[in-house]
Amino acid sequence: MKTEQNFPAYFVQIPFGFSYLLSSDEERFLKHLLEFEWMEKMGGNLISTRVVYSQRMNIPLFTFDRCGKSLCRLGLATKSDNPSGMIKYNLNRPVFERLTYIVSVTKNPWRLMEFFKLHITTLGKSIPDLTDEDIATLRR
Repeated sequence: MKTEQNFPAYFVQIPFGFSYLLSSDEERFLKHLLEFEWMEKMGGNLISTRVVYSQRMNIPLFTFDRCGKSLCRLGLATKSDNPSGMIKYNLNRPVFERLTYIVSVTKNPWRLMEFFKLHITTLGKSIPDLTDEDIATLRR
């Protein structure tokens, strides 16, 4: 990861509803994935080690591993390894947009928490596994 390159400031917005699904560490990881996506478009090299990634995100290594695994399971991120021990995480933009849509369907936080608890935690679905019929239940 080229940390010596200077990039202009980049700001992202994460909908409040994401916090009903993701931990604060997972939200931080996701924000960095958004930043990495932008930095890559600006010519940055984002292949690095787990240690450098976790330091960049200012989270412990075990938290970094847990967050990466969780976001990959949800479909929000993909991970690629290479033989030299370097890794790269990428944001799955269509899944991010789908989650943004899902949290915008209702303004009722209780309904959203129940929805995520049922479909993600209990049934073990990922974001791409959520059907339009599942999402329609948020409107009731």
